This record gives sequence, C-alpha cells and structure tokens, in this order.
Amino acid sequence: MSISLRDLFEARSSVRKYKSDIVPPEKIARILQSVTSTVPTAGNLQAYKIVVVTDPKVKEAIYNASHKQNQILEAPVLFVFFANTLRSSEKYHTRGVELFAIQDAANACMMASLACTEEGLGTCWVGAFHDSSIREILGAGEGMRPTSILTVGFPQSTTKRTKTRRGFSDLVSFDKC
Repeated sequence: MSISLRDLFEARSSVRKYKSDIVPPEKIARILQSVTSTVPTAGNLQAYKIVVVTDPKVKEAIYNASHKQNQILEAPVLFVFFANTLRSSEKYHTRGVELFAIQDAANACMMASLACTEEGLGTCWVGAFHDSSIREILGAGEGMRPTSILTVGFPQSTTKRTKTRRGFSDLVSFDKC
C-alpha cells in the first residue's frame, strides 16, 4: 500500500499513549534503513547518530532526565537523536557545531517520524531533557549533542488531530519577513 506524501503529513500527529505491543524489529530496521539512506544533511556529512532504546532500565533513566514525561515510559521504543558536532566542525567549523549538525539530527528525526507513520506507528518528538544526563545515560562521547527523543509505538487510539493550527499567512510570507 502506498500513501501520498500529503496523506502521510495529515496522518502524522503526536502520540502520548501507546499500546504495550512490541514493535517488530524488522519494522524498526526498515524505518532506520530508510532514514539513514535518504535523510538530507549538510555537505552529506551525515553528522548525526540515532540510538535505539528498548531496555526498560535505560528508558526509566531517560524518563527521569526528561522531566518525567509519561510517553517515554509508555512507548516500547525510543529513538534518541544526537548531533555529531565534531564531524560537522571538520568542514563547517563553528557553523557546523552551532547549526548544521543540529539540522542534520532534526532532519533525521522528522524523517523517522514520517517513516514510523507510514509503518502504522505513532511518535512523539520530545525536546525537553537534560542534555548532560542523556549523554551520560547513553555513553555519548565528545561532540555528541542530544537534540531530540522520538517515542515510537503502536498508538492506543487513532484519534485525528484536533488542535487548531496557526493560519498560513501567520507562518508564511513572500519576499520579506
């Protein structure tokens, strides 16, 4: 079954309640293979890393480092995205550290969220956490900056998005800001 990109955008929404069902490893592999082989990155440096977390003890530590957001414990899988600032700085120096590596990781996270949606999985992008704690919990080395956590699992319900979105003209302008 093929889904249009527009339909995929419409289907994606933040999920905070998950079924306890295990996500099949082949689904995770398909998602991550798709992301890592297609995500656009600055200079094609691929200055990001994705850590897949399923261990309940590690998830609990991440939950504690992320202001105790329940979806972190509820989701059977977490994808933790890191910006590899050292890799990006080799070519782009300060701009690579402060922007390009972060954009690379953000692109990977968004692509993963869409790939999960296509696979029938729900996600929630989490950005509120203590960087140093996440680095320590996951053993991240020098230059690895956590940028986001994507909770992944089968949604408890398939309710459509109901929140009001800002209007087009509030978000888009032409030729000047």
